[in-house]
Amino acid sequence: MTPSISKRTGTFTLILSAATVSLLLVGAGCSSQTSVDANVATVPSTTTNANANANVNVSVGDVSIDSTTDTATNAPVKVPPAKIEKAAKSEYKDGTYTAVGHYTSPGGPETINVTVTLKADVITDVNVVSNATNNKSIYMQNAFISGYKAQVVGRKIQDVNVGKVAGSSLTPIGFNEAIASIKAQAKG
Repeated sequence: MTPSISKRTGTFTLILSAATVSLLLVGAGCSSQTSVDANVATVPSTTTNANANANVNVSVGDVSIDSTTDTATNAPVKVPPAKIEKAAKSEYKDGTYTAVGHYTSPGGPETINVTVTLKADVITDVNVVSNATNNKSIYMQNAFISGYKAQVVGRKIQDVNVGKVAGSSLTPIGFNEAIASIKAQAKG
């Protein structure tokens, strides 16, 4: 990939890329924005150094621009090195985390075990184990377990908040509590 460098001075923008220099002329006798392209043989197409030198002289009507000189100060133009953006830092540490989620069903208190694998803040795998103690809760936790993954795997952990799944409206409360606990464990 060839760098694209923009250097602004009072009246022009200099953009270097591959073997072309583009000058955007604003003001300085131009009635509107005028774009002028000039081929530059001294900038090879394989240039990877953002400080590559290219001398360009362009004239449009009464306006003449020398790319090596700042038109406002007549000082040499120094092109800064290209900035390389780093990927955003993950908010959570990669790894596998387990937590217990609690909720209250009509039959009393219940829990579920939740295990999440994180990579770059994204849930790559999740597993829920039922700890239900009464028949209705066992049924509802199993219903939740059969359908929750589509709402969780492949999503950023900070965006996960599961609602009713397969008729189970209380199990997600325990699941979301476990996710909150896992977020606290994995905080980077």
